[in-house]
Amino acid sequence: PLVLAALVGFAVIVALFISFSRKEETPLMHGVKASPEQSLVLPQRQDRENFSGHALIQSVGLQPALPTRLDTIHAEVILASDAPAEQMQYLYIWKVNEQVIKNTAGNALDLSPFKKRDLIYVTVTPYKGSVPGSAVRSPVVAIQGVPPSLELKIIGKTAKIGEAYTLQLFSSHPDSETAVFNLEEPRINGMTIDGQTGKISWIIQPDQQGTVRFGAAIVDSDGNRVTKVFEINLN
Repeated sequence: PLVLAALVGFAVIVALFISFSRKEETPLMHGVKASPEQSLVLPQRQDRENFSGHALIQSVGLQPALPTRLDTIHAEVILASDAPAEQMQYLYIWKVNEQVIKNTAGNALDLSPFKKRDLIYVTVTPYKGSVPGSAVRSPVVAIQGVPPSLELKIIGKTAKIGEAYTLQLFSSHPDSETAVFNLEEPRINGMTIDGQTGKISWIIQPDQQGTVRFGAAIVDSDGNRVTKVFEINLN
């Protein structure tokens, strides 16, 4: 009986030791990739206690601040002065209109799948090894409309003094239903424009010769304004 009791006691001690050892193991965090030159290393128990929940990120910004759907937006992380920058890794969670964007990793997001006025922000969690610091969210930015383009085509024949000379402004404004054309400085005497169609009529004056310059503008329904100065050779 004494031998049996001793064996039972030994077995209990071994089981408790194995159970305690397993509790001390900490699994590696999924979803955060180490750089090729740096692997995930578990910190010591004291480091884990000091690091977890610590405010290591001072702020997170987004660039460009006024993006269009033609842009790729980037998260810019500014660390706190006491953060160990060389040991840091980051988990980025992007949201558009409060929906998590899946299959997106890293500090950049391609905006081409989205549309004007969609709202974007990113939450960044710093990691040292497998232990997270405090997550920080960027400001919310809205996708802007793509600015209109402005080009000129000469329709009229050879310019002659006193005769009508026709030019045509063209614009692509994919994120705006309407756009209005205007003439700007420098202006040319005798030149008028149809603001809706962009058609320019010009009665060439006797004192107009050589190379002349005029300004034009396009304004879309969102207030985006593009101006250009064009040159025409009358020789």
